[in-house]
Order: sequence, then C-alpha cells, then structure tokens
Amino acid sequence: LGVGQLTLAGIPEAELPLRSIRHQLAALGYQEVVTYSFIDPHLSKIVMGDEFEAIPLENPISEDLSVMRGSLIPGLLNTYQYNANRQHSRLRLFETGLVFLKEDGEILQKEMVGGLITGKRKPASWCNSIEMTDFYDLKGDIEALLNLRGESDPILFNSAEKNGFHPGQCARISDSKGNEIGYLGALHPAVARELDKDMSAFIFELDLGRKSLNFVIRRRLHQIVFSLLRVLQIASLVVFDC
Repeated sequence: LGVGQLTLAGIPEAELPLRSIRHQLAALGYQEVVTYSFIDPHLSKIVMGDEFEAIPLENPISEDLSVMRGSLIPGLLNTYQYNANRQHSRLRLFETGLVFLKEDGEILQKEMVGGLITGKRKPASWCNSIEMTDFYDLKGDIEALLNLRGESDPILFNSAEKNGFHPGQCARISDSKGNEIGYLGALHPAVARELDKDMSAFIFELDLGRKSLNFVIRRRLHQIVFSLLRVLQIASLVVFDC
C-alpha cells in the first residue's frame, strides 16, 4: 500500500474561525436561524431606507421573495414575527451569512452576523426576575462576542442614526481607529408597527469582513453549495410535447 501524508491547515492563534462566533452566541442564549437570501422588497425598503438599491431577481419564486437581501435584519424580523404570532415572547436569535450590495455597478458580497433579542431578560421561572431586556443587555452581549479577539484595543460605541433603528437608541460600533464594524440598537417603532407588533426588540449587525475583528470565514463545501443554490436564479420548467 502506498503511504500518503495529510497536512491539516491550521488557523493562526490571532485569527478566529466563524464557529467561535456561533459558539459564543449560543453560550449567551441565542438560537441560530437560517433564512432566505431572497426577501420582500417592501420589508427591505422599510429596514434599509428608500435610498438603498436592492438587487432584484429576474425570475423570483414569489413577489415577497423578489430581491436579494442587503441586510440580515429583514430575515430575523420575519422569524421574530413568526414566533411572536405563536406566543413565543422571549427570543434570542442570530444568523451568519452573506448580504448582497451594489456599488459602482458591481455586486458585492459581505459576510455578516446579525441578531435580535426581545422579551424578558431571563427565562420564565419562579426564581427569575420579570425585567425586560434593554439596550444594555444587547450591548453586553456584543462586548462579550468581540472580546473573543483577545486584543487590548477598545471597541467604541457612539450614538448614531441608521435606517431601521430607533432614533436615540442606536449606536455605531467601531474599532480604535474609527473603522466601522456595525450597529446595534432598538428596532424603529415604524418597523415594529409594520410587523403589527408592540413588543420592544433590539437588533445588531456586524461586518465580519473587517480586518480589525480577525475573524476567519471559511465555509465548508456543503455551505458553499447551499449558498449558491439560494443565490442562483430558479430555472423555469419546460414541458416538451412528444
């Protein structure tokens, strides 16, 4: 028998694989969801703003899945609405995946992580308080996630305004050099009304491609194939008369 040698590709200690993000968020009580890369253009406009140019599909599955997502937030909101309609009032959700943006006529893909929390701070129990989650609960979770970097450079949270976020309850996340990493804050009341929900929800989204985060995105083969299948346009069925 021939003798072969297999060398496993290592990841530098200073870099973190995507699974570290998933494990940390799961440890913080979040549940991972996987949503479509196609979203409702109306919801896209509400979350991203009128000035955002969504990428339309030539042959969409349906009218409410006719544009590519420019953010993970719409998919998380759909999951939030689905669960809230079934009396699940306490939710901790996150998703990692690609978003699709158009810049200078080119389509760009960005790897992001987004999340949503709503409801009581702790699970229902006779020994737990009934306090509701707030902005600082989410901020603490983001700090715990970004502490995975193990760096001494601080992460900055500055007051900001962004479409889909509540004015006055939104923060821009950046590194020590001022490079934008993402946003977190309360869901805008107009978006909540569109979902027909009066519960307070808090959302975040981070750009995992930022070098200052030191996260390494290495998708497995089945994840790559699955993403391609979601992105490729759905081919029409042709019936031949014999």
